[in-house]
Amino acid sequence: MTTEINPTILVTGASGLFGGEIGRQLNDSGFTFRILLRDQARAPEFTGRIETAIGDFANPDSLPAALEGIERVFLASYDGPEVVEHQANFLAAAKRTGVRHVVRLSANGTEEWAHLSIFNQHRICDRQLVDSGLEYTLLKPVWVMQNFTSFMMVNDNIRVPAQDGVAGQVDARDVASVALAALTMEGHVGKDYVLCAEALSHGEIAQLLSRSTGRNITYVDLDPETYRKELESSGWTKKSIDSMLGLFDDIRAGTNSDSMVGDTIKPILGRPGILFRQFAKDYASSI
Repeated sequence: MTTEINPTILVTGASGLFGGEIGRQLNDSGFTFRILLRDQARAPEFTGRIETAIGDFANPDSLPAALEGIERVFLASYDGPEVVEHQANFLAAAKRTGVRHVVRLSANGTEEWAHLSIFNQHRICDRQLVDSGLEYTLLKPVWVMQNFTSFMMVNDNIRVPAQDGVAGQVDARDVASVALAALTMEGHVGKDYVLCAEALSHGEIAQLLSRSTGRNITYVDLDPETYRKELESSGWTKKSIDSMLGLFDDIRAGTNSDSMVGDTIKPILGRPGILFRQFAKDYASSI
């Protein structure tokens, strides 16, 4: 006999870093939920009671069935020229099907760095959601620690043009925990959360990673043009490269606001944010 579960939470981007972690935390907490995928083959493995819906933000007709019965949504974001149009399709379908609350993954600095295309894109999408009439929560993480398991590390080197500037860091698990709270508890509607645990220089980060992995991980302070060329050779788009260079301009100058944010996780969740040393210990085998 098949038991109908009737979930009221939808998670988008479940095959990605944040959506996947939110799915795991919902699963571990015993919630039933639905995930939205474009391709069934990319479905993550969850052991709990979940549903899978197939749909595409680019195809508005595919969305109402995926949203049927849903009250709350985690809305993942991505960088792409079509994201504003795609989000508009999704929000329109959400309103038609009775969705009440959308928790959107945005980014810190949507006003501070509005002159940089990726952050301006987030600013537009944030405003689109706020103006939609749906209840909302905006999640705005600073630099995500899990970046050091991927593009921030090259052959045990951190190669960025940051000099000795510091930048805010947050663990993706904390971002997911805040999303979980916003999806399942009262008191988060209308909130605009900048998410940060601590601020560190890249030299400090290299020391923490060396300690956790037992390897000699070094920080190489690049000049901006060398960094641009390295990103180009890795296939980054001009928009993404320009945005990264703009961020590091401010980090070198010490004018980036995330250098002074501190722990914003504790006021939301009632416990401190995960510090980088704990992230480095937990992810040592992946770095």
